[in-house]
Amino acid sequence: MTEPSDLRLKKNITTFTPKRINVNWVTFQWRDEEFKIELGAVAQRLEIDYPEFVVTDPETQMKAIKYTQLLIAKVAELEHRIKLLELNNT
Repeated sequence: MTEPSDLRLKKNITTFTPKRINVNWVTFQWRDEEFKIELGAVAQRLEIDYPEFVVTDPETQMKAIKYTQLLIAKVAELEHRIKLLELNNT
């Protein structure tokens, strides 16, 4: 999966300062799939603290998680934390 990322498509670019993101990861089964177990999060729970990662369909009110943005933010947070640990151990 790819997403456009060309500089020519972007504006208002600023440096991102990672913040701690605590996701309540869960395993679950979709109601219409009896045997398949998935890993993810519950949109309504995530939305309480991190509404920027959740979208709501205006017609159905069904919620979805913007997993790509969530995981990018989580990786940035972890990179920042590793860098701080490395600085403290030198």
